[in-house]
Formats: sequence, structure tokens, C-alpha cells
Amino acid sequence: MNVVKDFLLMAAGLIITVSLAMMGFKIYRGAESTGNAIVQREQKRFEDLTDYELTKYEGLEVSGSKIVRYVKELSSEYDTDVYITVRNGDSDRNFTYLLEDAEGWQDLRDTSSDYYINPLKKFTVKVLKDDNDMLQRVVIAQKEEN
Repeated sequence: MNVVKDFLLMAAGLIITVSLAMMGFKIYRGAESTGNAIVQREQKRFEDLTDYELTKYEGLEVSGSKIVRYVKELSSEYDTDVYITVRNGDSDRNFTYLLEDAEGWQDLRDTSSDYYINPLKKFTVKVLKDDNDMLQRVVIAQKEEN
């Protein structure tokens, strides 16, 4: 009789142990997926904060002087070339700011330059990204005067 009783106690203990182990693994998997979701959300939040400088003027009407400062910030912030299209009236001027040429943005202030941006005119900014959310181009368009 003692053998049967010991066997039943051992079987019950084994069932309880296996059940607890299975519950532990289930909780671990749930915590792992929750943790991954939290990490992804925080990573997205960090990317949004990082991209703030890039998108802060997007869709807004801003003065030419702010555009010059904006291009200066972009040329110093990003570790890749910044492709910029400036639309002054009927003509499009495409140019690239290379980080090695950190002073290139000063052409925007030079009235004799082809890249001159009038500080008194109003412009809109549109940021174009690829499917991987990487910066492709910044389009700066002069607002038409009414």
C-alpha cells in the first residue's frame, strides 16, 4: 500500500512540476513578445525624435532665412549627402550638400549664387523618404505671391 501511495505522490508531484514548467515557458513567451513590442515602440519614438530636425518645417510656410538655417542644420546633422531641390518660381535647382564642404550652405546667402534663397520670400518644405524610411530628398518650394 505504501508503494502505491508513494507512486501516486510522485506522479502528482511530477504532474505539478511539469504544469508549473509549462506555465513558466508560456509566461516567458508572453513576456518576450511584450518586451519586443515595447522595444520596437521605443525605437520608433527615438527615430521620431531623431527625425524631428528633418521634419520640423514640413508642410509649413517658412521664411527664406529659416530655410537657410534649416539647410545648414541638415548639412551638419546627417552623415550622408543631403539632396535638396529648391524651386524658385519656374526653375528647379538641384544641389547636394556634402559634409566635407561644410560651408557650402553659405551659397544660399550669396545673392550672386545660383542657389540664392531670398530671406524675405516664403517657402514650404517637403521631405521625401524611401520605403525604408531613409531620407531621399528635401524639396523646398517658394510660395507664389498673390
